Amino acid sequence: MERSKRYMNIVKMIERNRYEKYRLKQITDNIYKGKIININNMKNIPTDIRKNLKSIFSENILSIKPIKEDKYDRAYKILFECKDKEKIEATALDFGSHTSLCISSQIGCSFACKFCATGQIGIKRQLDLDEITDQLLYFQSKNVNIKNVSFMGMGEPLANPNVFEAIRFFNNSNFFSLSSRRINISTVGLLPGIKKLNELFPQ
Repeated sequence: MERSKRYMNIVKMIERNRYEKYRLKQITDNIYKGKIININNMKNIPTDIRKNLKSIFSENILSIKPIKEDKYDRAYKILFECKDKEKIEATALDFGSHTSLCISSQIGCSFACKFCATGQIGIKRQLDLDEITDQLLYFQSKNVNIKNVSFMGMGEPLANPNVFEAIRFFNNSNFFSLSSRRINISTVGLLPGIKKLNELFPQ
């Protein structure tokens, strides 16, 4: 399983430029607590640090970008494009009492379930940690109050080892502070993955 590439790049940038260690938390708080994805809007970060961040990420720190948005009565659907031009989807569903976000875990899927169109294109690759978690971060940056996250988008979540690390990342109080009880996994029933899920997240 991998760590967040964005987080590690920020760590390396701080170490390389010998910035104060507290800058790491300051930057990550802007991103994950303040839901700020445009580096220019991180007003409490010094100009030289923002310049170095933009040299790594450009102005927007997300690993995916929205290319199409559709809003219906109670649904807010986004088509994202990854760095390699592959596409994924995420949908926020408003249930009145709460909003749930359905996110993708793979580009394509190796399971050709008859009820799902994704399986017809086959599996192309796994989403990495940032590509998974950035789906939530984007909606939060648009002030969508997400209470639950469901792995019900493209792909079989338990076939992607990065999903387990993404759940840890969602749980972490330094980042999303999303309880395991608010994360749902929709699976075709991969027994090794279910066993691992129960071991890592017994809730």
